[in-house]
Order: sequence, then C-alpha cells, then structure tokens
Amino acid sequence: MAKDNIIQFPNKLQHNLKQKAQMLQSRLEELGVESQYITDDIQYLNNALKKNKEETHQIVQQFADLNGMSKEMKPIIDLVTEWGELLTPENEKIVENKLDEIGDVFVDVAKQLEEAVKQLTIDLNINPENEDK
Repeated sequence: MAKDNIIQFPNKLQHNLKQKAQMLQSRLEELGVESQYITDDIQYLNNALKKNKEETHQIVQQFADLNGMSKEMKPIIDLVTEWGELLTPENEKIVENKLDEIGDVFVDVAKQLEEAVKQLTIDLNINPENEDK
C-alpha cells in the first residue's frame, strides 16, 4: 500500500530539453525573419543609392550644359586594361579592380621609399634627436 501513495516526481531533464528545443526553434525563426528584413533593407538602399548616383550624374551634366562645357568634357585619365581596352563605367568592376591594383602599387612604393629613407639615415649617420640640439 505504501507504494500506491507515492507520487511520481517529474523528469526535469526531459522537460527542460523540450523547452530548450522550442526556444532554439523560436530563435531560429526570429533570426530568419530579421535576416529577411535586413536583406530587403540592403536591396532598397542599393536601389536608392543607384538612383542617387544617376541623378547626380544628370545634375552634373546639366551644370556642364549651362556652362557650355558639355562638349569639352573628357575623362581626366583614360584607364586601359592590359589588353588595350578602354575602361568605361559599364565595366565598373574592372575599373574598381584596376584602381585597387594601382593603390596596392602606391602602398608598396611608399613602403619601399620609407625603407630607403631609413637606410639612408643609417648610412649617413643622421640622428634626428641630435639635430634639435
């Protein structure tokens, strides 16, 4: 009879695992919704930026027309690919890559120049600290 009066203690581990699984599932769903909002925002902002660039170009063109410069306008520099093709805004990615390459070359040259100045300072035994005295 004593065994009939015992109340079974609930299994907390099993209950906690179910709750945790539900919480994780809910969080995944929240992240999915949030990611979609962010993706939509990025797409909207990219479209807005594209429209602003186009409008800016039109305004600058109108200023050039007002000043009688529209026929004189030429690119400041002509970027040419390794194959001799003129780079235009239509192939903007190629232009971006070419400018990145040019920037990398400038960084390398600046580093070499800095090293050359350091070596020259050492070779000529120039000490900037002694010049102040």
